[in-house]
Amino acid sequence: MLILSECNIVLEKSNNYCRLSLVIYGFTGFILGTSALFFPIKLLGICILLYQLFAIFLNPFPAPRFREIAYNAKQWILYEKNGAAHYFEKHRVVLDMGICFLLEFTQEKQRKTMVVFFDQLQPGDYRQLKLIEKIR
Repeated sequence: MLILSECNIVLEKSNNYCRLSLVIYGFTGFILGTSALFFPIKLLGICILLYQLFAIFLNPFPAPRFREIAYNAKQWILYEKNGAAHYFEKHRVVLDMGICFLLEFTQEKQRKTMVVFFDQLQPGDYRQLKLIEKIR
């Protein structure tokens, strides 16, 4: 049975985020390596790319600050890893790209947009997000 008055989504690690980052950073490194820049500048740029890619593989979360999304009858709550909570009135799926989607939370004077990959969710979580969006 699907209960729409409560929803708790724990954001898991995303392997798709790591793969997509590897492809994007790989192409960027290739373009940088074949460019006509001075060699030390190329080397510095590639080192920065490798450092960033290593950081992504150590912490494979697209939104590393947040660990859980919760809905309690009238409001959405984003929980940070340090325990802080942010409260929002509405949510909507802005863009569904097949591998991930943009999820936007809004309140009167505050807006938060985050990227969520489908492999971070349990099988029914996305469907529940869409149902709550249509009902509210």
